[in-house]
Amino acid sequence: MIFYITEVQEKLGYNFKDPEIIRRAFTHPSSLKSDHDEKDYDRYEFLGDSVLGFVVADYIFKRKFKNEGQMTEEKKSIVSSKPLSMATKSLGVEKYMLKSDKLEITDSMCENLFEAIIGAIYLDGGLEEARKFILKNLIEPFYKHGIKVVKDSKSLLNEYTSKNKLGDVKYTLVNKKGKDNLPTFTVKVLLDNKVLAEGVGNSKKNAEQMAAEKALAKLKKVKNKC
Repeated sequence: MIFYITEVQEKLGYNFKDPEIIRRAFTHPSSLKSDHDEKDYDRYEFLGDSVLGFVVADYIFKRKFKNEGQMTEEKKSIVSSKPLSMATKSLGVEKYMLKSDKLEITDSMCENLFEAIIGAIYLDGGLEEARKFILKNLIEPFYKHGIKVVKDSKSLLNEYTSKNKLGDVKYTLVNKKGKDNLPTFTVKVLLDNKVLAEGVGNSKKNAEQMAAEKALAKLKKVKNKC
């Protein structure tokens, strides 16, 4: 597959000392020929997620919010799916992802790609270069445009169970089917160790969100009958 690295670097506003790093960050598992191939996209996403969390937390801390609760909610809003996928689309780099032709690009994939890019920049240029990228392409646009974030299903479920004192919510991976480059995850959500619902997705995160959405609908339905 052809990777247009010059165009990607221009859009990202960062030139890599090691071009191979950014190519790997754009290599989606669906494009790999073998399940045994090194899955850098997922690895870079994992690293980028941690770097992103630190940079956003540091930024929010310096804004001097009144308490931990406010800081936590602000951080969750900035690093949630919608702002991350919007940031990727604003850069216009999702079309350069190396993936299976059968796979359509989703918001979830855009979110993951943004985190993988952060991981790549961190590996190539260090924390300050990653910080510059995050500030310019995520944090500053977030505050400038006042992006309204719809809370995800897991957050909504946690709030609902906490407000109604229903108990602790936990997620359990039931199974993972298919090849590693095109997997299907099944996750169960439990409330006080009792299964509430089950979700299926192409990533563990997506499966958890689906399970949470079903669980929340089920709990509200039961409440309305009472």
